[in-house]
Amino acid sequence: MFKKIIPLDSKLHAGKKFRTNFGFGFTRQQHLALVSLPELPKVAGNYPILFIKKPGTEKFSPVALLGTEPNENLYVDADGAWAQGAYIPSAFRRYPFVLVKTATEGMTVWMDDNPELMDSPDGVELFLADGTETEFLAKNKEFLVELLKADMMTDAFCEKLAALDLLVPGSLDIRIGSDLKKFSGCFVVDENRLNALSPESFQSLRDLGFVGSIYAHLLSVNLIEKVVARKVAAVAQAQQKQAV
Repeated sequence: MFKKIIPLDSKLHAGKKFRTNFGFGFTRQQHLALVSLPELPKVAGNYPILFIKKPGTEKFSPVALLGTEPNENLYVDADGAWAQGAYIPSAFRRYPFVLVKTATEGMTVWMDDNPELMDSPDGVELFLADGTETEFLAKNKEFLVELLKADMMTDAFCEKLAALDLLVPGSLDIRIGSDLKKFSGCFVVDENRLNALSPESFQSLRDLGFVGSIYAHLLSVNLIEKVVARKVAAVAQAQQKQAV
């Protein structure tokens, strides 16, 4: 999603106008979207929620499933518009900005180095001519800080699930016509292990406010049918175009 990030610079970006109506075409090859604990209830009403391992670690992250195979997002169209009425994960809504921790300045705002986003006649400024942050940038920074806090909560949630040994490898059956595929490489909460927890362990989940999020995940897995339906529709549309 991010090609190359650069730090925001009050001198370099002063007076330049940032394009805000660029859509979500940048997510077209994202079949998974990282999601955070606070947004799980909204995500669970729209997409299957699964867990994946963070690259090079044994730590987990929850993700929303957006496609039936890699490099496929079935929720964004050719014009970059998101599916009407579907929740847009916060990881996408924050684009192109991201917080980066530096050795000298602490947490600073960086952005994707995409020339199409800057110098737009109809855009908004990030900095005034004197280098002062605009209200638009200040609000985006607040959003990034909220997401950072949400990520910390999400890490605690996943660490608790792992500590209780509740996450197991999962596999979803995806049938497109006569073609049956297995979607693997993900993890799900094992409901039998959850039900077998000691009263003390289950109470610890309740005390942390994690029980509702666990059940939201479990219920959301059934939404794989909605993702498959979008895939079937996309395949049919592609075939129709080829026939014309």
